Amino acid sequence: MDFPWRNSAYPEGTQFLYPQYSGQNGWYQCTYIPNITYARRDGKTLDIQLILPQGINDEPVIVYVQGSGWAEQNVYMAIPQLSYVAAQGFAVASVRFRDTSVATFPANVEDVKSAIRFLRSQAETYGYSNRRFGIWGGSSGGHTAAMVGLTPGEYRLDDYPEYDDSVMAVADFYGPADLLHMNDYPGVDHMAADSPESMLVGGPLLENRELAELASPVNHVKPNESMPAFLIVHGDTDKKVNFGQSAALYRKLKEANADVILYAVKSGDHGYMCPQTLQLVCDFMRTFLRPERDQTNIW
Repeated sequence: MDFPWRNSAYPEGTQFLYPQYSGQNGWYQCTYIPNITYARRDGKTLDIQLILPQGINDEPVIVYVQGSGWAEQNVYMAIPQLSYVAAQGFAVASVRFRDTSVATFPANVEDVKSAIRFLRSQAETYGYSNRRFGIWGGSSGGHTAAMVGLTPGEYRLDDYPEYDDSVMAVADFYGPADLLHMNDYPGVDHMAADSPESMLVGGPLLENRELAELASPVNHVKPNESMPAFLIVHGDTDKKVNFGQSAALYRKLKEANADVILYAVKSGDHGYMCPQTLQLVCDFMRTFLRPERDQTNIW
């Protein structure tokens, strides 16, 4: 039977789209829950920006650490990009830590670990998984993410003691990895007393060598212990944190037989986030945080 109204509904020249709708084929609408307090330390309120995809339960959690040179973070900066990630079925939590004007290393690591334990304690309230956690960050956030991933059970404060701070996957974007070798490459003088790295350890790096070594992710790779999977992304023309920093961490992880892949972003400078890298994070986290991984290692 012919239904002439069907053709008349589309004027001549109409173009057609075949979209993925919310809730269809892995794309979801999201709810943004701002400023959830997880701790108060040194007179500073520490909070979480939480983005939840709607229509699914027990989704994996990606903890995000905003880069800031370990100074005061703008935790709202990446909300649009993080919403893109959450829309693919992840709970995403952007975490504030005590900056270096308030406390030095290991405060950044302690705080993010506290946030992870807090998030696990709230899993039933918000409906995400309390087991499948990954962490992601850029620059100083990448450094902090790597430190958190490589030190499960260490740098632990006494809050939420029944929950653990381990993660299954780490996405480290252009993060410092070996503080005492930051000046091996031309560019910024990282050894200066007012450099972000020196501020992190409370004084010039060369005068605080022991703490600088403790604050370097390369020194926490443990060959005989289980480690999370790593995705490392770094611009090959980065003028603030040289690509060699990520190359050094990659080599250490490879030597320890960790699951790790390194992407060099051609002509990439410091502090970028683009559709390709966002999708890379989603694919990586989906691979390593899904409930039951098969034995196929696509990385």
